[in-house]
Amino acid sequence: MRFLMHFFLVLVACFCLSYSQAQTPLKVGEQTPKLIVSDYILNASANTQLEGKFLVLEFWATWCAPCLEAVPHLNSLQEQFKTQKNLLFVSLTYEKPEKVKRTLSRIPFKTIVASDQSKSYEAAFNVKAIPQTVLIDKKNIVQWIGMPDKLTSSMIEQFLRGEPVISQAAEEKKATTPTDLNTIQPPINTEEVGMQIIRSPTTKYFYSLALAEAGGNTTLVNSLEKRGIYLATGMQLGKQLAALNKVKELQINLPEELSKQYFNIIYRNTNRTEEAVYVSDLKQNILKSLGLKESMEPKTLDIYFLVPTDSKKLAAALASEQELFESSSENKTHWLFSNSALSTITQTLAKEHKIIIENNTGLTGKYDFIITKGNLDLLLSELKLYGLTLEKQSVTMNIFSYR
Repeated sequence: MRFLMHFFLVLVACFCLSYSQAQTPLKVGEQTPKLIVSDYILNASANTQLEGKFLVLEFWATWCAPCLEAVPHLNSLQEQFKTQKNLLFVSLTYEKPEKVKRTLSRIPFKTIVASDQSKSYEAAFNVKAIPQTVLIDKKNIVQWIGMPDKLTSSMIEQFLRGEPVISQAAEEKKATTPTDLNTIQPPINTEEVGMQIIRSPTTKYFYSLALAEAGGNTTLVNSLEKRGIYLATGMQLGKQLAALNKVKELQINLPEELSKQYFNIIYRNTNRTEEAVYVSDLKQNILKSLGLKESMEPKTLDIYFLVPTDSKKLAAALASEQELFESSSENKTHWLFSNSALSTITQTLAKEHKIIIENNTGLTGKYDFIITKGNLDLLLSELKLYGLTLEKQSVTMNIFSYR
């Protein structure tokens, strides 16, 4: 038995990888193209004029937990500057209004919410990760690009006065960092690299596994069934094995040392086959990397069954059939599920509440849910919004052990 104690990256020898030529991103001081809005969804109308305005532009998406975590901060800034008629806060997504409105019913936005379904503006900035905030002056010149949590009211005041926009973090770094010291390069953005790999038209086979830092945002893209793609970042191994085995996380038994560690896993296999073959191949790669073997045994446990109570509410949460990727992510206050099977949703909620939840709905659709974090009573009230509830029973279930 060997345990993973240091950062490592395992690459399968047989893979072909190349990145397409990326568009040169717009930089501070450069002029932006015209922003063409497909739909104004909230706090605006089709007659809204963006030209000649100072813009605080936020690239976001409904499935992005860090994006929604930034909403209260942007709402606060919007409130502080609401009397500035020449300043507009715009939250720009590429998603269709029907999907966005579901999120808006749960998360209050005070900014203008708009959609650019052509993704032309996103392409102009070569956005590879969200959220991303851009300050654009009334002459369409980029004045600042950064993370929304780094944007302050003083920076916006600088922006409106036509002064260079300097963040507090940049000032502190300038004041405290000696210029003769070598800087440490930031870690690779695994989510960004993973998305490049799974989108690359020439990648035939790729697998990597690496330790991740605890406490970061998590991402899960599981499209093994349709495309042989799996991307998981910042997730504990038990959760990933539960997802692959399609069981509850409390049915996964790992060595204590491994159960506490977080991993990034990227997998792509374009050899057309069945989902079970993809899953088996990915699991064998993981077990080989960690020196583990799998066994299974039955055990009687108290579990909760997920059952439907209101078919109309549940149908309203169905994801669009055009969506290809299933994803789940979290922030400090919410779980976000996009195009997610109820089995995936129940696995995540079971881990959150340290209970076992079995999907007993008999439904195979994919759903968009936003679940507020809290105790079990709050979970029941949240599920009620989607026409679901939990019923407790004692049942014999299989436990997967890894040693």
